[in-house]
Amino acid sequence: MKRIAVFVDAGYFWVQVSSLIAGSYTSRTQVQLNFPALHASMLAEIQNQFPGVDLLRVYWYDGPGLAGKTAEHQAIDALDDFKLRLGTRNGVGQQKGVDGLIIADIISLTQQKSITHALVVSGDADITPGVIAAQSMGLRVHLLNVGAAAATSPYLQAEVDFKRSWDITEVQKFASPAPVLVPAPVAASATAATQIQGIAQKALVQIGEGPHSAIFSGLAAGIHALPREIDGALLAIGRDELGRVLTDVEKRDLRREFKAGLK
Repeated sequence: MKRIAVFVDAGYFWVQVSSLIAGSYTSRTQVQLNFPALHASMLAEIQNQFPGVDLLRVYWYDGPGLAGKTAEHQAIDALDDFKLRLGTRNGVGQQKGVDGLIIADIISLTQQKSITHALVVSGDADITPGVIAAQSMGLRVHLLNVGAAAATSPYLQAEVDFKRSWDITEVQKFASPAPVLVPAPVAASATAATQIQGIAQKALVQIGEGPHSAIFSGLAAGIHALPREIDGALLAIGRDELGRVLTDVEKRDLRREFKAGLK
């Protein structure tokens, strides 16, 4: 039986999608994805390139958010046929370990004869040795570029068996500029204060159990300034809870309540 798996490097994917939609690379928050439409585009691409070949699944590789899984990761989890695979992040928020996961999965699935074909969405030369090793075991590997092929390593392009690209027309089927979030005026009220306190308490739990738990456990009551990793995670949780950008006053109050909770 012929079967295919898709291997998507989310870091590469987001850089290329945002470059097409915004005209230059920008943060993920500046672009919004329609995940059901992305699912449809990916399955249509598989059917076009591999007619008559069964799909095993689409693997989506990314680093965790500052507080664990992000809203994007949860949206991927909700898609049929997609499987989220998380690497790690270093101290400045860069994803790590993704290339190793892709290589391990490609080789493992090929060795176990779980797949006969692979579609790779990545531009990283580091996965080239894994592609070559899998090809030596009989795997046929196709490469899907997002945007300009020049953003993909020439070493990777030279080794794959087939290459195709998604241009802006294809990407616009599932991606668009994110709406600009304007901070709404928030009245100083008991209700607002209670809400900030609740968010701070939730953040204490999430950050204490998240990827920065080691840094969190070293914090002491009365700390003057929060470490950058903890502060970024705290504000991200606040933004997710309120559904908008926090005002400067809200950021100040949230930090104050969070530090008070360390006692």
